[in-house]
Amino acid sequence: MQVGASLEQLVCRLDGSVSTQFAWRVGVRKFAVHYWRNNQSPVTLDALCRIAVASEVSIASLVQGKLNNGYLQLSLDR
Repeated sequence: MQVGASLEQLVCRLDGSVSTQFAWRVGVRKFAVHYWRNNQSPVTLDALCRIAVASEVSIASLVQGKLNNGYLQLSLDR
């Protein structure tokens, strides 16, 4: 799973690399985002769903680490 790399990209793009803002956006604590970004703890299915909804990216894209095309496509469609 490429969740750590995907989260790193999302945190950078959505919240300027500020984990606290991303955590607030997703509805989790800051330390959880830190652990996920550093692959120190697994991301639960509930958290993946929250991240997907908050960032408008599919769960499959998050897990597979294929955010570049998916995220940019979503951004251009707005």
